[in-house]
Amino acid sequence: MTESGPEPSRDPSQAVRDILCMTFDTPFKWVDIPAGSVTLEGNLGTHQVEAFQMARYCITNAQFDAFVDDGYAYGDGRWWSYCDAALEHNKKGYDPADATYPHVSNPRVNVTWYEAVAFCLWLSNRTGQNIMLPTEQQWQRAGQGDDRRAYAWGNGRPSERLVNWNKHIGESQYLVEHVDSHHLQAEKQPYGLYNMTGNVDEWCLTDYHTGAQDIKLMAEGRVVRGGSWNTKKPEYLRLAFRNAGPPQYGYHFIGFRIARLL
Repeated sequence: MTESGPEPSRDPSQAVRDILCMTFDTPFKWVDIPAGSVTLEGNLGTHQVEAFQMARYCITNAQFDAFVDDGYAYGDGRWWSYCDAALEHNKKGYDPADATYPHVSNPRVNVTWYEAVAFCLWLSNRTGQNIMLPTEQQWQRAGQGDDRRAYAWGNGRPSERLVNWNKHIGESQYLVEHVDSHHLQAEKQPYGLYNMTGNVDEWCLTDYHTGAQDIKLMAEGRVVRGGSWNTKKPEYLRLAFRNAGPPQYGYHFIGFRIARLL
């Protein structure tokens, strides 16, 4: 009798692709982010960040729809019971807001922080992986790498070739671009992440005022990072710039990407 060797480990990216019904138009890839440190603005100190994985792209319309269309998943109280305010949101029977920019590869916007967390809890359950919104420390670490750069591409000023920003409603029907747009920015980004600067702002796990990471806690504002097509001033595009949004509201310039603990 010959002994069989150990089963090959399964690519964690593939498990997520299987759940999200990936196609060419809805890319997904985990990117390894090594351990390192970040310094938060506002005298919030320097923080050590353990190694983790970050999604290369924002969550797309097609990916979020996999959650909405998974039976009764969107209305399943398991994904909302982490917080009284989120559970109340779910009990009111709200349907997901219109995506605004409907192409399958556009980043999903008009999604509340509560919905983004519910998506992560659903996906974690379906894949058996520890998936959540990145903390602001993780987000900044993934954006800056080791050189504490100002923008995803470095320290040079923003330009149309590098980033989607400074657009005005009414001047263009393409306010939001596909999640895999601006290849030049991604080429210059330390880990090849797409649109960490511009296109859409991104929800983070962190409570803006207290720095808490607990999803159970009530918060007036959750951290938003990265800047968007709607950002008018270059300083608001900086990777270290801290912004916040009320978790109960969705906006047509805020999306999210996911992180995975190793």
